[in-house]
Amino acid sequence: MRSMILSAGKSCFVACPGCYNHFAPTLAHTDDLVAFVRAYRERFGLSKITVGGGDPLTRPDLLALLAQLKNMHLSINLDTVGTAFLGDARIRFMGKGIAPTSQRNRSRP
Repeated sequence: MRSMILSAGKSCFVACPGCYNHFAPTLAHTDDLVAFVRAYRERFGLSKITVGGGDPLTRPDLLALLAQLKNMHLSINLDTVGTAFLGDARIRFMGKGIAPTSQRNRSRP
């Protein structure tokens, strides 16, 4: 089984000390990511992909990206810190960086 880790997010909800990700100033277009994965799949027989980041939940078109990857019949893992699901909770990760809540969750009653 050939697999790939795709860095799809350009930011993250937490500031982990020692983070190995250095985020790009812009977000890669979904069509470009899909074309890259498709070419890699055809050339190397890719069957599994982990979508990470940063945190892929910061990507506004994440569902569209995942749908296109699913259409390629890939096994998909989503690697996220999950803070976007925590509503108004205030999180401290490794003693540093308080994670903000997402705008989507702030509008909920």
